[in-house]
Amino acid sequence: MKRWFSARDLANLKLPGLPTAIENLSRVITKTRAMSPGLIRPIIASGGGYEIAFDALPKAARAELEKRDALARLPAPTSRQTPAVAETHLTQRQRDIMSARRAVCLEIDRLAIVCGCGVAGAVKALLADHRAGLLAPEVASAVRTANEKGRSLSERSLYRWLKAREDGGAAMAPRRSRQIADAPDWLDVFLSFYARPQKPDVSQAYAAWLKSLPAGTPAPSYAAVRRALSKLSHLERAHGREGKLALRARQAYVVRDFADLAPTTIYVADGTTFDAEVEHPIHGRPFKPEITIITDVATRRAVGWSAGLAESQLTVSDALARAAEQGIPALFYTDRGSGYRNFANDDQLVGLFRRLGTTPMRALPYNSQAKGVIENFQRRWIAVAKQFPTYTYKDMDKEAKQIAFKETRRELAFIGRSRLLPTWAEFIAAIETAVTDYNDKPHRSLPHYRDPLTGSKRRMTPNELWAQKVAAGAELIIPGEDERADLFRPYEVRRVRRCMIELGTNSYFSTQLDPFHGQDVMVGYDVRDAAQVWIRRIDMHQGERQPGALVCIAQFEGNKTRYIPVSAEQAALEKRAAGQRRRLADKLDRVEAQLRPAQILTLQPVAQTLLAASSPLVDGEIADGPELLEQVSRESAPEPSAPEGGRPNFSDDLEFARWLIDHPADATATDRELVVELLTGAASQKRLQLHGVDLDRLRTIAISEAA
Repeated sequence: MKRWFSARDLANLKLPGLPTAIENLSRVITKTRAMSPGLIRPIIASGGGYEIAFDALPKAARAELEKRDALARLPAPTSRQTPAVAETHLTQRQRDIMSARRAVCLEIDRLAIVCGCGVAGAVKALLADHRAGLLAPEVASAVRTANEKGRSLSERSLYRWLKAREDGGAAMAPRRSRQIADAPDWLDVFLSFYARPQKPDVSQAYAAWLKSLPAGTPAPSYAAVRRALSKLSHLERAHGREGKLALRARQAYVVRDFADLAPTTIYVADGTTFDAEVEHPIHGRPFKPEITIITDVATRRAVGWSAGLAESQLTVSDALARAAEQGIPALFYTDRGSGYRNFANDDQLVGLFRRLGTTPMRALPYNSQAKGVIENFQRRWIAVAKQFPTYTYKDMDKEAKQIAFKETRRELAFIGRSRLLPTWAEFIAAIETAVTDYNDKPHRSLPHYRDPLTGSKRRMTPNELWAQKVAAGAELIIPGEDERADLFRPYEVRRVRRCMIELGTNSYFSTQLDPFHGQDVMVGYDVRDAAQVWIRRIDMHQGERQPGALVCIAQFEGNKTRYIPVSAEQAALEKRAAGQRRRLADKLDRVEAQLRPAQILTLQPVAQTLLAASSPLVDGEIADGPELLEQVSRESAPEPSAPEGGRPNFSDDLEFARWLIDHPADATATDRELVVELLTGAASQKRLQLHGVDLDRLRTIAISEAA
């Protein structure tokens, strides 16, 4: 079957889901090229233009093409097949419904001839008579039988039956996914109550079905329902109760043989969220990083990995750069996530895969089993996460998880960091150790091997199989250090204006760009260093744009908004932070709006007390602001009574805090714990601050001793 189509080809085919005009189809191809450049290719023949891949077409168009191709492959029949032969695989119930639908279609034909209103008018007339109860008895009976699920008759159903009649054969029979012998007529209706994602048990579905039946309608017994369900296969019973992923786990699968593959032939990549909270490398708050791992299919060796704040093109590129140190892959197999399927990777000119000479392969949705090599590897990260007290996976004890959560937030609010949170360096070291241990551990899917040290037979490790295949002559394409830096440098197409290149908010200048004024060039940049960019020319070869030679290295010159260059990584962080700031600001406004009435009511008694008190004088003038508040509170608070030869007895937290500020050397470990509780409580903080207590001095006392 043809796999690439021009706009003219699609116009001639007249496929569903696509426009029929060539101009509109050209717009579809242009839009697809901007979003998924890997699914568009230039036409080599004269005339130019682009072709769209079969996989980029709408689902309805692909189905129609496959149907036409299947029909074209069928052998020409020697004689007309009778309906009896074509329908031998149908049950009696399916035959009855098919006959009834044919009778309804004949009635539509009759009405179209009698009324002279065409098929559309006949369909509307039949529906009107049906709703008004004016149909002939035999036609009304046929309608009831034809409408298998007992729902209200619709125009859509009638047109579907007319279309099925044109297809001929058994096309008018209802589809039947449950092929069991002598299935009762009521089974499909019962399954509409049973086959639901809420997974009701048989008794609940049976009760709901009985309630939906009209009064006096006979129904099978509960035992009969259970007997009918027992005759269904496990897939048929799970249909409708489970999603695509769960159903795939019940189905057969294909085991792929990789014995003849050479190293670096296929790399498989996948990302997962680490199941433990880690100290953020920038602001120090707890978060769960994203890990991307790349594995060689031939040897099961982990060849590259990267960790980042989230799955992104930068994280994937970093992991692939590490993997390229072992060898550039011929195929790169991933899912369809945004970190893998994007302009920076897939573009036909500046895309990373194009420059590497690597062919990307994408797994189908709901088909994670196809990436079993890497999916099984992700379970190892759970063992790594269990090393930390901030482990959060479902098998973690709920009480311990809650204690760790509260303790980390408490320490962060008071000290600014938590001793329970692993640092970013500790997290990276744990990942590096896990990858190293995996590559040196025998793998159950690798060939057997006699250990030269112990003499015992065991499975090979990924490192051992990799070394064996390389020693046997496997050819690896390993780029040099300078070449690797250029290959994994992101590139974008920009237009030269008077020796100047604009990239993001930065401007770059070089006099060597003078001959390229008004032309497009490739601009490579370092995501972490925006001081310079690498400019390459764009060459044309057989009507296709290809990367050319290096023109120059342009230096940062200046821009309108900044005096220093901004790296791509920093720009992405700023954009992300701006979005988080807006969302947090909106949420904070809503919270404060809810608390304003309560704040007013809470502060009223305090305000009345201050107004009722006499205004003290400070240097002959009336005190105001914090001075008034502190003086009133100190005058109204009695001095703590001190026992002989010991510390005073405090009547409340206020007295304790004032005494501790005046006697920091006498603070004990118990005192410091009490201070932490006072400073981490919002109510106690406000009370101390309202009475003029210096919170910073209290915090200094506790921190200096705690450190």
